[in-house]
Amino acid sequence: MTEKLNLKLDMRFVEQFLELWINPEIERRKTTGSLPENFVLYAAQVIMNFGAPAQIRLNKEIKAVLVGDFSRTVETGEQVTVDAFENIKEISLTESDPNAGHFTMMRHQGSWFVGFDFRYNAAVISDHLDAARQFLDSVSFSFPKGYLRVVAENLFSAVELMAKGLLLMHDETLLTSKKHGAVSSRYNQWGNLGNTDEKYTQLLNKLSNIRSSSRYLQREFNLTDKEAENMIEIAENMYSDLKAQLPKKY
Repeated sequence: MTEKLNLKLDMRFVEQFLELWINPEIERRKTTGSLPENFVLYAAQVIMNFGAPAQIRLNKEIKAVLVGDFSRTVETGEQVTVDAFENIKEISLTESDPNAGHFTMMRHQGSWFVGFDFRYNAAVISDHLDAARQFLDSVSFSFPKGYLRVVAENLFSAVELMAKGLLLMHDETLLTSKKHGAVSSRYNQWGNLGNTDEKYTQLLNKLSNIRSSSRYLQREFNLTDKEAENMIEIAENMYSDLKAQLPKKY
């Protein structure tokens, strides 16, 4: 996300980051002598990882990728400064911060541009998506053969991984949770708040309910081809939606 600061609400938002993290870091460094008294700030970044103190970067310490339009022709591989951009559309983190959220502000053409993304665990979520993709691909082999028990089990694994992946953007406690119920409960709460399509929560619930019959044979298994086909379609849509929400890393 990238915004040009021109509203009072925007300024209050930035002022909070300045007061809580950036200004104290500047003063701390001045006190220790690592910054000169006449230090001029032109870029700042707050890197936030779950379970760790915020890391503050100033000026040349910034690690980010800018997306925008250049004011002149730029050759591939050419080193450029921020001033080479006519406009900045996006500020994203690099692979140096694979699971971090961030607040990044940068001086450009007399204005401050700010990029922020408070979604965490991009690399971890990407691993969950990759695993979910494998389970979904296995469904495409099982379904034509009529192996509906295998379809149901693999769909459950894929959908649960994707549900957990979405939750991990904001909830680090699931990193250590190994219980199916924890993911299902949190995901349903997330859905009740309108933060995900109800078709996805319903799919996870239905697949959870039929596991006792599909895998453990505790009751009659009666999934039909049509029901399975509909589940597959919803699961594929869920995969596409989560992939689109995954924070970019360059």
